[in-house]
Amino acid sequence: MAELLEDAQSRLDVLQYGELALRTTFEVSYHALSDRPQDGLPPGRVFRLLGFLDSHDVDRAAAAAALGEPASRVERALELLVDARLLDSPRHGRYRYHDLMRIFASDLASQEDAPGDLHAVLDRAVRWYLAVLQHVNAQLRPGRLVPYGDPWPGLIGLTLESYGEVAAWLNTERRNMVALACQAASSRAIPAIHTACLVAHLSGHLEVRGHWSDWERIACAALAAAGEQGDRHAAALARHELALLACHRDRAGEARAMLCSCLEAYREARDGLSEVRCLSHLGVLALIARDHADAAGIFRQALELCRALGIRRGESGLLHNLGVAVQHQGHWRDAIASYEASLAIHRETGNQHGEATTLTSLGAAHRELGDAGRAVVCLEEALRICQACGNVRWQAAAKIELAALHRAAGRGREAAVHTHEAVRLLRPVGNDYATATALREMATSLDHLGRHLQARACGLEALAILESLDAPEAATLRRWLYRDDAARLSLD
Repeated sequence: MAELLEDAQSRLDVLQYGELALRTTFEVSYHALSDRPQDGLPPGRVFRLLGFLDSHDVDRAAAAAALGEPASRVERALELLVDARLLDSPRHGRYRYHDLMRIFASDLASQEDAPGDLHAVLDRAVRWYLAVLQHVNAQLRPGRLVPYGDPWPGLIGLTLESYGEVAAWLNTERRNMVALACQAASSRAIPAIHTACLVAHLSGHLEVRGHWSDWERIACAALAAAGEQGDRHAAALARHELALLACHRDRAGEARAMLCSCLEAYREARDGLSEVRCLSHLGVLALIARDHADAAGIFRQALELCRALGIRRGESGLLHNLGVAVQHQGHWRDAIASYEASLAIHRETGNQHGEATTLTSLGAAHRELGDAGRAVVCLEEALRICQACGNVRWQAAAKIELAALHRAAGRGREAAVHTHEAVRLLRPVGNDYATATALREMATSLDHLGRHLQARACGLEALAILESLDAPEAATLRRWLYRDDAARLSLD
């Protein structure tokens, strides 16, 4: 019985509701409506075509886009389906199928609708979501260097003006976009480049919200689709996302190899924007490898190309990364100048995520130079923006820097609170190195409060992570953990 229930097509035939098979129950309701056009739009056809899509639920604008019909006509048909109990409407303008009802609708679509019609519905849905994501990223993260095109011929039918509206839409639609990206990738009728661009535009949200398993799933699906279609450009875009995931998971060698492959494909496709993005990420890998001079050179090369292409919004991230590279070379004043130039462009273009990132680095630089006042102003502003934007990774980074400031000022309790929050934020994300950094800072804060057993527990957990990553910080932490009481070493 369990094996039968796992098969989608058999579930309707096997499950019983009283004495009546569920399929028969659904068919009665469906046939009562299927031949009744509503303002020229048959609700039965709407039921089948939307049920063919793998999305969890759908709103009026997305349904209209997928069907290629005016939203008002689609909504009237959807409301008829709700009245017939073929659809649920959890709130006005939003509709969903019961799992078994979706199977029933998809099964009907495969029997009654032409394959070309089904492919067209999926293609329109993917292109509409891509158009909305482009609109969202232009507002929310204008500094992201991802490909922009013209996937949708008309208005998207949504009004997303404030950050709150954009964030709410992304949170609501994430599951739908992930499901549709996978469905599109499995269909040879959908151009792989559309799926790859959808992944590239969605990945920023998945990254900062910690949905890394979704990110990996759709990137792998897009890469497989590009391989089947022989599209090297689409494959590079998808592989680029997997390289970023490898970098976040501390697999730098794997990430570097993938990015070098992407760089070659971008140059072949004359995709200068993606080339700049790829160079930037190769520079980040050089930073991780502590080759700071090489990193600075790569960032300067990318910055030169970015300016030649006239991509001003891309300069901000490169200036920030260049600041990090020269900071590690000991050129603190040059780093601050680079951060401030980056910050000005972030604010000019309305890039709040970039602004928070740069403020965190600027605060850390001021802290190192002993200017605690400026450091606190920068870090608290970064924290406020990160909390508003839901940027978990940089929210944790700001808290770690604030903890170091509080600890240096003798405010151990405040430092411990910030580090505890940073660890809590980072654990679900899967960034092991950042988690270990937070645990090290937490161990130091607890030790300064005299809570030595708790400090040791945090330190040992951090040590295990750092040793697994073969990180050089492990040696310093190991000495600190096994120090003599008379000769304590600093973790700073």
